[in-house]
Amino acid sequence: FQDAAVFTLSLGISALLGGVAGMAAHIALGIFAALQLLTSDYVQHYGLYRRHLEDGTYEALSARHSWNAPNAVSRLMMLNAPLHSEHHLRPATPIPALGAPDTAQGPVLPYSLPLMAGLAFWPKQWRKIMNRELIRVHLAKDVPPMPPSRARRMARAD
Repeated sequence: FQDAAVFTLSLGISALLGGVAGMAAHIALGIFAALQLLTSDYVQHYGLYRRHLEDGTYEALSARHSWNAPNAVSRLMMLNAPLHSEHHLRPATPIPALGAPDTAQGPVLPYSLPLMAGLAFWPKQWRKIMNRELIRVHLAKDVPPMPPSRARRMARAD
């Protein structure tokens, strides 16, 4: 209820200040922000999975469950959000306060986060690049083998 009230109030203020155009801009900015968040989440978790344990739960989150993009451009543009595995390891830490790139653990995206987010909208090229990275990550010693069904889907995607 509280979220609906805040949305209604803010949309009403946009209408008072800018009329129909203000409301349209408010809604458009909201859609754009949601798209940015969903795209970032997709890119930073693509293809990584948590094992389903025998007791019916999933393994605990760790650094290997998210992609990092620790280059300086990504970090500056996105206030350390590209150090995503750090966020998984220390979820209570504000994102701008996350560690330096040399402390980042987990898999690393092949290019900056903004570039990879744009590439995610070109599925054929995205899969070509990221499936190769996923195979490399899953061949690492500390990562369990990929489930056979996922490996078959990745093979078909290329």
